[in-house]
Amino acid sequence: MVEQPKQARSERTLHRILDATEALLETQPFDRLSIQDITGRAGIATGSFYTRFENKAAVLEVLFDRYLKDTERIVDEATGGDRWSGLPLKQRVPCLCELMVRTFRARRGVSRSAQLHYLRFPEHASAELRERLGTSYEKIARVMLGDGHEIMHSDPRLAAHFAVQLATAICRARILFSDHPVPDSVGGGDDLLVKELSRALLGYLTADGSGR
Repeated sequence: MVEQPKQARSERTLHRILDATEALLETQPFDRLSIQDITGRAGIATGSFYTRFENKAAVLEVLFDRYLKDTERIVDEATGGDRWSGLPLKQRVPCLCELMVRTFRARRGVSRSAQLHYLRFPEHASAELRERLGTSYEKIARVMLGDGHEIMHSDPRLAAHFAVQLATAICRARILFSDHPVPDSVGGGDDLLVKELSRALLGYLTADGSGR
């Protein structure tokens, strides 16, 4: 039997820790997880955990980096190329809303836990992390804007970015923190969320702001 190189074994253990943590976060909040929960799920010794991570928070930050890389790839694939060229605003907005709802829904446990972590410890959010998040939002806003002629706001670029911020806030509230004690008076699943979010953003982007 050929023994695996030490580096390969180390990488495999790392992925087992990350995969185990992500699986656990789908059913319970991060602050209730113990390192023993993670190592038990991963099938490794506690000592193997501490050779790679100083504490539980360090796992979450690495896990969020992995999640963010996947999200960046999805956004790049969705917003790149010329597929949006000539597509009217009324078609671009629902497609972008669906993209945002889908990315927020995927691996909800990791995203939710990481956002709570960075809200509590903003100093842990590096300039690089903020820049990466900003770049993804910028790519979505650029598609939202198009050539700007359909947006009635006096500053179409500002309006496109604000629309992405609105969508982000609603997705965060409805998907990541849907179990918040504030009652949800809308209800419905992701299809309804995409539909009503699209309606709201189109109304904002195409309003002339006169109030008439």
